[in-house]
Parts: sequence; C-alpha cells; structure tokens
Amino acid sequence: MQVSVEKLDNPLEHKLTIGIPPDWIDSEVDKQVHEYAKNAKLPGFRPGKIPFKVMIQRYGPALSSQIVQDKIPHWVKDAFEAKELKVAGFTSLDFDLHTRGSEYEFSVTIEVLPEIPDSAYENLPVVVSESEIKEEHIQNSLTKIAVEHAEYVEIEVSSDRNQRITLQYRLDQLTDEDFSPEMFYFTGRSPNMKQFDKALEGVRSGDRIEFEFDPNSFLTGAAPSDELKRNLSILIHKVEKFKEEPQVDDALAEKLEVKGGLEELKKQVAAELERSMKEKLEDLNSISIEKALYERNETSREITIPRCMYLNNGSGFGAYPVLDEKNIPNLSETEIEVRKKNNLFQLVIDHIFGKYYESEMDKKQFEEFVLERAQGYEHPDQFVRFTLGNEITFQRMHMAFRQKKAIEKIMETAKSTTEYVSTYESGP
Repeated sequence: MQVSVEKLDNPLEHKLTIGIPPDWIDSEVDKQVHEYAKNAKLPGFRPGKIPFKVMIQRYGPALSSQIVQDKIPHWVKDAFEAKELKVAGFTSLDFDLHTRGSEYEFSVTIEVLPEIPDSAYENLPVVVSESEIKEEHIQNSLTKIAVEHAEYVEIEVSSDRNQRITLQYRLDQLTDEDFSPEMFYFTGRSPNMKQFDKALEGVRSGDRIEFEFDPNSFLTGAAPSDELKRNLSILIHKVEKFKEEPQVDDALAEKLEVKGGLEELKKQVAAELERSMKEKLEDLNSISIEKALYERNETSREITIPRCMYLNNGSGFGAYPVLDEKNIPNLSETEIEVRKKNNLFQLVIDHIFGKYYESEMDKKQFEEFVLERAQGYEHPDQFVRFTLGNEITFQRMHMAFRQKKAIEKIMETAKSTTEYVSTYESGP
C-alpha cells in the first residue's frame, strides 16, 4: 500500500492519497468467485461448471465494489498508523470504482488534532464553586421523601403545588411512539422547574400540552435562551393530591424499612445530600474550567479547533466525524460557541490524560472511581458490574474518569477564586 500526504492551506488539513496494489483486491475477488462457481447456475452451463472467465465477467464488478467498500476503513486506518497521524475527522472522501488488474487509488482529506501547549491550561483563572449542606436542607429532603411516599387521591384539575401528576413527555417533533414511559411529576418541587409548573397549571387527565423550553436552564438554573429552546410535548394521565398531609416521623422510616427510626433516616439523607452536592460541584467546576479555557483561547488563538468537530451534522466514517461541506448544519452563533467550548474542553482533557496519566492508570483506580459513582444507586454492586461489563457504559464512565483526572491536573496550577453556590433544590 502506497500512502502520500499533502498538507493543505488549513494548518490542520491534510490530503491522503492511498494506492492499493491490484492483487490485494483481485485475489480476494478470485477467491469469492471460485466459491460462487461451485453452486452458480447460468443458462447454457451445467451447475458448477461455469468457466472462471464467465464468472468474473458476471460477478467480478459487484464483488470488487463490495470488497473495496468493506476494506477502505481498514486501509484508511492503516494509512493513519503508517504516517503516525492523530486524526480529528474527515473533511472529504473521494472513492472511485476499481478496475480489475489496475492499482486502486482513492483519497481522503482529514483534519488532524491540534497541538495543545501547556500554556493553554496552566495558571488558568478558574472560579471554584463551594457549598454546604445545612440542617434545613436535610429537613426539606425528608419532607420530599414523605411527599413521594404519601397516599394520594385523584382530583379533576391541577391547581396547587405538591400535587402528583402522572405523565409522559416527548422532546421535539417526533412520533407518538417516542413518548417516554409514564412517570410521576411533583409540582412545586424545584425553582429550576418553574416553566414546567406553570405549563401544568389547570391540566386534567387526558390533556396534551406543548411548550418550548431551554434544557440548559433546568440543569444550571440560568435564564432560558430563545436560541437553545426545544419543543416539549406532555401527555397527562392522572392528577392527584394528598389523602392526608404527609408526616416526617418514625413511621416514615418504618415505611421505608430503615432500621433505627427517623434518626437513621436523617443520617442516610445527609450522606446522600453530601454525595449529590459533591457531584454537582464537580459539574459546576467543570463548566467553569471549560469557560476559562475557551475565553483564554479566544484571546491567544493557540489552539485551532477542527471544523469537522463543531460543524459536523452527525455523519461519520468509522470512529471519526465527517464534515459535509454541502450539508453544514444551520447553527446560530450561540450553538457554534457551545460546540466549540465542548470540543476545546475535550481536546484539552484528552491531551492532559494522555500526557500525565494514561500509562500509569491501573484497573483498580478506575474501578474505585466507578464504585464511588455507584453510591447514588439503590444497588451499587449491580451498577458496577453492569458498567464494567457493558462497552457503551464502560466508555462513558472512562470518559468521566479521564475528565476528573485532567481537571485535577489543571487545578494544580489554577489561579482560583471561590464562589458560594446553593447546590440544593429547595421546596418540599
């Protein structure tokens, strides 16, 4: 296999021309034609006695096309490895039909990953979020638990907070089959859910409502953005209220099968709030670092973010994104900025982890991280087994682990300032 690399005007862009010797394809075609010939039937020939030349004329082009299609991803991967290219994605793919007896040549245009200098993330000004769990938070959480486990009676119309609504939801303009499973929603529970609560005022069983909302405002509490709004459809199945006002007492602990009564339940709630607060602070600090990295890079321009990453429309080739110049998604400036922030953050995370941790990371260290994350689930051991045994969940958790280790490295030199935030969602 012959591989030539041409650097283009874009400093990240390279054009690879790959030449495949004719026998690499023709020998595979011949092998498959011989197999086909054993049982092939053509008018004028006895079964299994069709001349090889006739079989090649009849089936050769289709088999050649299929073999090339199957082999190209492997040839491209081999070319990357041969030229030691760290690839971000493709900007063009140019494949032709193969002619028997001739070298097969095709080309791909790629963007390589940018160099990440230490100055891009060292001494980074980062606003670090801090918080604490107070007694009132524990009491509010106990009230929430009591509300969730109270007895309810069905009512005709939703009119107040602390009502339980059985519903299904669907994001964007999908089909009715795309609605979520039925779930409970308790009104008046969270400041971030005011859009929901307002939309559900006055609903009845059987109603269907639709409105626009910004998912980011639910996650961060930020003001909703018109540019990031999405359509939400909700089906209402039941509206209920308390049969009796829920009480926080030993009877609640007994109902939850917590040995030790209310005091033990309080300890468990406090531990869960601490765990949840830690995760929320990690998320907030991750967002702060992402923002600081992007702002620094907007000034320094040290890192060029590959276009195939932030202008990708979802198409891919193998494990890499493909930038289709004829089908670039129509994105607002805000949406492009959000993508570029995320892409830059991931580039820096991958660089730091590869530079400082990858060679020394052991299996035990990663498993301890998974076990820590599993504590938020009812059956931690099952969560750990599923995560480590499933390729998709394993990769997601490993990505989170890489991010955690890289952030620790950034924070070693960060010029940080602290900001107190409330990580607790108030209201019963």
